[in-house]
Amino acid sequence: VIFHKSTPNDYEKYNIEQRKAYILETLFQWASISLFESKKALDYLSKRGFNDKEYLVRMGLGLISSLHEMINAMAQYGITNEELKILGLISKKWETHPLIGLWRNRAGQPWTMWGRCLGSVPEGEEKYYLLPGEGTKSTPYLLHQVKGNELVIVEGFLDALVLNLFGENRAVAIVGVYITQDQLKTLGRLHIK
Repeated sequence: VIFHKSTPNDYEKYNIEQRKAYILETLFQWASISLFESKKALDYLSKRGFNDKEYLVRMGLGLISSLHEMINAMAQYGITNEELKILGLISKKWETHPLIGLWRNRAGQPWTMWGRCLGSVPEGEEKYYLLPGEGTKSTPYLLHQVKGNELVIVEGFLDALVLNLFGENRAVAIVGVYITQDQLKTLGRLHIK
């Protein structure tokens, strides 16, 4: 939000954040279409109970089936390779972590993304890949969709999504085995128990 006494730096930061949100939302829209073109990805999700296509889109799931295709698709929307590099989106990690989830900030704007392996995790890899950047440890995943002041806290992205699928709209993921001090501060500011 820009205020009356904002500095030129504030405006520049705001414009950068808006551009980042546009790029992530555009990428997600492309990736959600790619998801429905991948039998392997849909089978993987189906085995975990995710069969409703509208739910998959609403919850921000998609697939980066090919880094090359993603780069070309984003170019059609005026998104440059340099912008993708700055955000960490040009990464070989998408080859091993093609299932993506869009992580939104508390206001519901695209903030960052995560990727997950489909099936077994390749040797030497983590199950999840998080885009580099700030904030992912300060705001639990799916916090933007919580109404009220109570949460059900789980460890992983898919854990929170499964609970949400079954109607538990208070489910958030802390993306780790313990809640961080920054997450506690965020929840405290929002008066969430």
